[in-house]
Amino acid sequence: VEVAKSARRAFPFPVRALHVDSTSFHVHGVYGSGEEGQTDTGDEPLVIRLTHGYSRDHRPDLKQWVMNLICADTGGIPLLFAPGDGNQSDQEALVLLLARYRQSLELGEVVVLDGASYSQENLGALRGFSWVMRVPATLKEAKVL
Repeated sequence: VEVAKSARRAFPFPVRALHVDSTSFHVHGVYGSGEEGQTDTGDEPLVIRLTHGYSRDHRPDLKQWVMNLICADTGGIPLLFAPGDGNQSDQEALVLLLARYRQSLELGEVVVLDGASYSQENLGALRGFSWVMRVPATLKEAKVL
């Protein structure tokens, strides 16, 4: 967060909206077991777990990690990057990441999220934010409409 704060002070451009999303990257090779608390070398705990998860690359055979990104509406400038475990759920992670950093960085008036973040719990966590989000077509009410 401190790096992001310093960058905002050095480059104070207007940010009206924040775009929040994630993507996954698969990895090749041999890594730690991916179990929580285990380490690659036994010296330091892993920051993220390289593990199997929903593969956007259609490679469920490979382990992966997730990149969470918050960008400005002004030119799509990245404001915050946060790596995540390979089996991270966008529904659980993105709104929490946003809420954790938005206030400390004093960013944006509107938050734009995709339908993966739509849940009753996340709507509650977004209180105090203005937001734009697609309602998943799998909801009964959306199907009726």
